[in-house]
Amino acid sequence: MFKSILSRYSTFDGCLHSRYDKRRIVLLIFLLYKDGDLAINDRRGPSPIKTDDSLRSKATVKKYRHPGNQAVTFRKPTEEDGTAIWQLIKETGVLDLNSSYSYLMLCKYFADTCVIAEEQGDRGVVGFVSAFIQPESPDVIFVWQVAVDHSQRGKGLAKSLLRDLLARDACANVRYLEATISPSNNASQSLFEGLARDIRTNCDTSVCFPEELFPDEGHESEWTYRIGPIETTEEVY
Repeated sequence: MFKSILSRYSTFDGCLHSRYDKRRIVLLIFLLYKDGDLAINDRRGPSPIKTDDSLRSKATVKKYRHPGNQAVTFRKPTEEDGTAIWQLIKETGVLDLNSSYSYLMLCKYFADTCVIAEEQGDRGVVGFVSAFIQPESPDVIFVWQVAVDHSQRGKGLAKSLLRDLLARDACANVRYLEATISPSNNASQSLFEGLARDIRTNCDTSVCFPEELFPDEGHESEWTYRIGPIETTEEVY
């Protein structure tokens, strides 16, 4: 390899009076090549570019402990949580209540992308997020429902649940979060817009399901809220 490098720099031949001089020149060329200051054709292709940490995207999500109540912990749901989740959704009074079977299915087959907030003591489940990775877009996670118990309203629990979800191993390749929100649901709009601001990324909106697609009268249209791009880390704070 050294002979090949040296042959490309034949202009040095006139000043190479000894084997010692040749070694010094070869060593110099090698060091320049190694440090990236000298471009030499290489069949292996370009070396990966290393980005300084300070230049990375600001949209970074870290594993999150809910600051409002240290007694609240986050975990994956199990089938035994199905009834409590169904009851929580029902008591919110604002979310579509699906069948108890659907929540059991979420707990069994989508636990990696669902989050439960559990409070120590008798209250139990006080928050729930259901979500799934879009099959045709593995870098997009779709959030189906976000529910928070009345006792935890106004404490930032919903946003903390979403941040915990994004920091899951299952979301390691996720770069975008999507959800559909009706025009009159100001609370959900504020939640997702606030999340985008917190992690310093974009929040774009577009029509997903116009109201004429819904069979039940009076159902509003649903708008897609798309947050991203997102970078996730494994740190806890």
